[in-house]
Amino acid sequence: MKIVAKKTKTRKIKKRIWNKKVGILSYAMAMVAIVALAAYMRILQPQQLPPPKASAEDYFSFSGVFALADPVYPPSNTTLQIKQLGFNITAIMGNATDLEVVPYTGMVKQNDAWVSSDKLIHQNETVEVAPIMYPTPYPEATKEGDEGWGPMEFVISCKEAYGAVYLYVTGFVPSSR
Repeated sequence: MKIVAKKTKTRKIKKRIWNKKVGILSYAMAMVAIVALAAYMRILQPQQLPPPKASAEDYFSFSGVFALADPVYPPSNTTLQIKQLGFNITAIMGNATDLEVVPYTGMVKQNDAWVSSDKLIHQNETVEVAPIMYPTPYPEATKEGDEGWGPMEFVISCKEAYGAVYLYVTGFVPSSR
């Protein structure tokens, strides 16, 4: 009789182990199905894109573009080597949050960009962007009619607007003085 009891006991243990494996496998399959279903539902939901930003050229007004520069051809002053530059920027279409100005003319590193110290620039408020220092070799700007010397390209970025703008230097002070 002991032999029969052993066989019965052995069968029960094997059956329990098999039930545990089936339970674990069923649980794992259910988790995979839930994850797959969640991913599928996420794909089906329409993605809400952020509203497009306004053009920086339209959003801002620029004035007083002034440079510390040396004329390349002193008698005619048709070409300038610009060492520093500054200008005024006014938010005309609304407030500007986290304003950043990155010069693209010249060899200025992106992490040396001018960043507004004010978190928020109110509509019609003017802020001075200066000085923007240019490393050697200094960029050259050629006089183009009444517009001034340039163009000097900048990328203007804030939460409300983004884009490239082209500014012309309207006045300069020779750096050798």
